[in-house]
Amino acid sequence: MPAVDMAKFEARWPRGTRERVIFDILAYTGLRIGDVATLGRQHLKQRTIVIDGHPCVSNEQRSAVASNRSKGV
Repeated sequence: MPAVDMAKFEARWPRGTRERVIFDILAYTGLRIGDVATLGRQHLKQRTIVIDGHPCVSNEQRSAVASNRSKGV
């Protein structure tokens, strides 16, 4: 998805909305749609998605991705 489209979506749906949560999970974790469909609160450990004992993405990684995208990287 082009960065312009991602920015539009993020502007339309603020953090905390169902649409934005799903968007962020799909955009920043690398999980497949089928994997995302099985996610639940049991996979959330200290604000990080953990599957089979392995973190999918940390807050630091997510912030780095967002920062880089805003710089056009």
